[in-house]
Amino acid sequence: MTSPRIPEDILTAHLAGEAVLLHLGSKRYYRLNETGAAIWRELEAQSGRDRIVTALCERFEVPKGDAEASVDALLQTLEAQGLLEPGAKE
Repeated sequence: MTSPRIPEDILTAHLAGEAVLLHLGSKRYYRLNETGAAIWRELEAQSGRDRIVTALCERFEVPKGDAEASVDALLQTLEAQGLLEPGAKE
C-alpha cells in the first residue's frame, strides 16, 4: 500500500517545533503546530498512516485513538488544501 505523498510544489521550513508550508501553486503559506509538524516529518519520511500514529503515541504519550483522530483529521485537511496527495490506507 502507498503512503500519502507530498507534491513537488510544496516547500517546507521547520522552525522551533513548528513547520511552515508554502504551496507554490497558490502562493499560500500554512503553519503547523508541534503535533502537525511531527506528522509532516513522518510524511516527509514517506511513513504510512499506521507508522505516523505510532510515532505520535511514542512522542507525545497519547492514547492510540487520540493519535488516530489527529492524524486522520490533519491528513484530510492537507489533502483538501492540495498539500498532500492521498495514498491508500495501511
